[in-house]
Amino acid sequence: MRFLVDVGFPLPRAFGAAAELVINGNLRRALEDDSVERVRVRELLDEARVWGIQLDGVVLGYTFQKTIERIAERLGERRDSFKTLELLAAAVDLARALPFPVDLANVQNRYYDALKRDYPAYRQRAESGEEAATAWVSRFTGLGDDLAVRVG
Repeated sequence: MRFLVDVGFPLPRAFGAAAELVINGNLRRALEDDSVERVRVRELLDEARVWGIQLDGVVLGYTFQKTIERIAERLGERRDSFKTLELLAAAVDLARALPFPVDLANVQNRYYDALKRDYPAYRQRAESGEEAATAWVSRFTGLGDDLAVRVG
């Protein structure tokens, strides 16, 4: 396929259909992975763009929505996990960069729950000078900005 494109020949429809199936499938699997491998997702998006692949935005958006919701749920279970907070922030950042919509309403709701439940204690600890709490508050408020949830 690369050879044909490099020499200026149009791709046969069968090649394009196969590439569309493979790239959409690989992208769906990458978006299902809770580790949120942004580099892999961006590579697949670049490949789709190079080949002119039509992405299945509805399926891919829903798939990533469910992944982000799973991560947000873990934030509620592991309140002290800065790593989970970082992962959720990376996932939300990726969702905003995707060429298809990802519904973040449930993630916003979970964030709001953590804001009411966990944020006051962390803020108090941060104000008393605890470094880990200060880092958590900073990351948490940044995530709130990304989710369009007012923290103040």
